[in-house]
Amino acid sequence: MEELFTPYQYNELALTKGVSPNNPLTNVGEWKKLKEDLAMQGKYLTGSWGVWQDQAETYIDCVENITREKGTKLSILRLGISTPEALNQELNLLEIGGVELQKSTVTVIDFNRVPLIAAKKQKHKNLFQADANVLPFIEKAFNFITSHFLISYLQAGKCDSILLEIYRGLKTDGTFIMAQGVGSGLNNWRSSEDILQSLIKAGFKKERIKTIPTTDPYDHEEIDGKLVPKKGINFIFIAEK
Repeated sequence: MEELFTPYQYNELALTKGVSPNNPLTNVGEWKKLKEDLAMQGKYLTGSWGVWQDQAETYIDCVENITREKGTKLSILRLGISTPEALNQELNLLEIGGVELQKSTVTVIDFNRVPLIAAKKQKHKNLFQADANVLPFIEKAFNFITSHFLISYLQAGKCDSILLEIYRGLKTDGTFIMAQGVGSGLNNWRSSEDILQSLIKAGFKKERIKTIPTTDPYDHEEIDGKLVPKKGINFIFIAEK
């Protein structure tokens, strides 16, 4: 399938409001402070599985389990690119987990044209501008599908349809890993149980879903002059088909 760029419009204001529709973070100083704090801690850009150590370790463990069972040549789909740097970090973690990138296929979709163009300039391939509600791929195409807070930006009515598409796109015994917050963004998930039930509704079996609490790479509180990630509001879900 050739790379696809269709005329969707990038709307920066909509994405800003999508982080917190009731109280969007618009203060430039607050963003700068967060960015400086992340740099001091040696962390990475949001949108990357390498943002916090616990998320990176969980991701690598998941990939290692897949490569042990399925081999090192995989078909992988990342939902949402965020930035080329975030994509680079995920590729790095895949390699650490045992994936042979030269023999595997890593496909990336995003609704927005701008980050895809940026990634293409960095020589990334298999980039598609597409809506996650209607994945432009055949059924059972991927061993592994990943989503890092993508659904936080989406309206409530789209969450379940995206999970249905993810389930359709996974091969038999394929794995979906998702980092997702609760009680924020545009979706209607207010607890980890809500997300669990949505995954079950999409077709995943409860006994094949893991729910893992993690720190929050987006929402911080200031303690003793330092930004500290909040806990208890973000989770990683690993669902096996």
